[in-house]
Amino acid sequence: MPKIISPQVEFSYLLSQVQRVTPEILTPDGQFLNLMEGRWQEPGQPRNFTSPVDGTSLGALPMLGHETGLRAVIFAKQEAAAWAATDLDERKSRVQNCLNQLREQVDLVGKLLIWEIGKTYKLGFTDIIRLLKACNGTWIISRGCWASASPWVW
Repeated sequence: MPKIISPQVEFSYLLSQVQRVTPEILTPDGQFLNLMEGRWQEPGQPRNFTSPVDGTSLGALPMLGHETGLRAVIFAKQEAAAWAATDLDERKSRVQNCLNQLREQVDLVGKLLIWEIGKTYKLGFTDIIRLLKACNGTWIISRGCWASASPWVW
């Protein structure tokens, strides 16, 4: 029996939405970039990844070599010190802004989770909503903290 996929959850459609919302995360030819040193760069060595749902090729992850990865870690350590020195109200504002932007993309991120990690339609949305509820008005906001939970959390 051939698979039937709703046009609203076709991966190519979702990827076009990602490109519309965050064009900076892709090279002109559509390869993913790494967020490093405060900007999207370093396409790295592409490594194909497939969906656990049906083995569909979803593209290529931008794998970094040792030296580039080390450079990223060193910069992140320096950035962490600068973040810690940032005024608490400013950190809260920035974290809240990030959560607000993520909230606007709940539908897209939930659908991407179907393809990327095999979540069901309902669980994909539940996980994103739970993340937003857990972060909003809690310790994370009160302290201006943020931890990236997924490569799709832009």
